[in-house]
Amino acid sequence: MDLAWGEGESVALYNRLDLDPSEPVSPFRIARKMFGPECITRTPILMAAASTAIVNGRRIIAVRRSVPVEYQGFFVAHEIAHTLMQDAHYEGDDEDQERMADYLGACIVCPAPAARELYKQFGRDFEAISDELGSTQTFTALRLAEVRRIPRIIVTPKKVYDRLPEEWSRPSPAEMRKLATSNRPGLTKMRLTDAPGRIVVDVDEAI
Repeated sequence: MDLAWGEGESVALYNRLDLDPSEPVSPFRIARKMFGPECITRTPILMAAASTAIVNGRRIIAVRRSVPVEYQGFFVAHEIAHTLMQDAHYEGDDEDQERMADYLGACIVCPAPAARELYKQFGRDFEAISDELGSTQTFTALRLAEVRRIPRIIVTPKKVYDRLPEEWSRPSPAEMRKLATSNRPGLTKMRLTDAPGRIVVDVDEAI
């Protein structure tokens, strides 16, 4: 997965659409600028959270109506990412394609220049930044870690996410979960407030 390509492609997209990549723009607005004002449709019967297709010669992005509003923007961005990858003839197996669409989708929601500006304004106030992005605090904390290269783990009741350097020996999810309650030095912890039981753990050195 070419992370540098994803970062660059999101900035290039903003520039092509005459948008400032230092200011995040709703993926709904981006989709409508790319594909027309009627490109977004909501349906109760979609199996996935969102999907895209060509219908009667027009690009349509369908979003399942039950998807919470704070997740919808990312899923629209994910579908935009698939169209950009197709145009670029991005290669990879199905798993790599989905991972790249997730990463590029995150870059579209919050390009690196915007992440840096938001951090200058709000620091580690994930609630304030997620309000600016129309997303979740978990998304915000992960995206800032990607851009600022912060070794970060986020523990939730169901999942564990990490943005740890590739050269580190990666702990198991169970070991990372223990860090959320650990008193060992070198950890900075912060609780997220938009969902119960979510803790950010920043790690100063290899675990």
